[in-house]
Amino acid sequence: MTEALWTIGSAGTLAAYDGWASEPAAQLDVGLPADRWPSLLSGGGLLWVYTSGGDLAIVDPVACRVRTRLTVPQARMPGLVATSCAHGALWFARAGELARVSGTGELTVTELPDGFGDGAGLAPAVAATSDWLWLGRGDQWPERGNRLLRVDPATAGITLSARMPGVHIDGLVAGPPGLVATAVNQPDVFVLDPDTGAPRWSTQLPDGSMIVTPYLAGDSVWAVGAEGTAIRLGDAGTPAAATVAFGEDSTDYATAAALGSLWIADEEWSTVIRVDADTGDILARIPVTSGEPDSPAFRPVAGESAVWVVDYNGADGVSRIDPATNQAIQVRESDGNGCAAAGPAPG
Repeated sequence: MTEALWTIGSAGTLAAYDGWASEPAAQLDVGLPADRWPSLLSGGGLLWVYTSGGDLAIVDPVACRVRTRLTVPQARMPGLVATSCAHGALWFARAGELARVSGTGELTVTELPDGFGDGAGLAPAVAATSDWLWLGRGDQWPERGNRLLRVDPATAGITLSARMPGVHIDGLVAGPPGLVATAVNQPDVFVLDPDTGAPRWSTQLPDGSMIVTPYLAGDSVWAVGAEGTAIRLGDAGTPAAATVAFGEDSTDYATAAALGSLWIADEEWSTVIRVDADTGDILARIPVTSGEPDSPAFRPVAGESAVWVVDYNGADGVSRIDPATNQAIQVRESDGNGCAAAGPAPG
């Protein structure tokens, strides 16, 4: 499959960049209200453009046309809604409700258990295995406990609801070790059974980072900490199969995985750090030109065979990394949205 980087402008226009040229290979007005900031996801061979007002457009990227438009009330409340493309559908999860939108625009809404996520101030965590969709929720109040929900992706029905004493859940990723859970201001990385949710084992990053984000990288899961250290999760006997110290204290290191590597954004030094996803060896530190040198803001976006850097402060736009030379080459300037996703290229 030929792939492209798709961007969505603040006016609701999609643009596809499938090479090194500065001009888009295709553009499409998705027909959503221009006064509502759009977001973009890619999954199931489709593009999903939605707004803070609940407007959703489902786009066939190869044909470069809108399949259908609909309103999804569960997409409202930005910042408190989790989204995931999994099992051929787009999912919106928030306190009290789960919405499933099929590729044809069929909307199914499931009521979530009372108190799921109430008062936590963060969006639920979402991850998908080959058989299930999982929702996780942490709470600011320990007496409420953390909760894990297992969802049948075919019906959107809940098949398991479990309290998880001692397991903190703000982030979820499914991978070979199991279902990996992390939480804000908690150093623990928990590995859970991908079918039952039962705890298997846990570990911590060697630097004790209190902000840890899990990322799927091929056949492995990496836990990336805000203190500048990451580990590749192994098993209960060897929790850290590989370790890399790549940076210093930060608030976040946005990470993407492609081409057998992790691509870690170090905004403090305006670089993307390329790390071997198997060994943890640092392969390159790639300079990135930021539109705001005093306050750089960018993230890597990875497809299966390409990596881009999206500058979301609205100045320098999009660069593409040449994996042969480890150079970031600017492709386009931005209109200030900074919202992008890798997906099928237009035909």
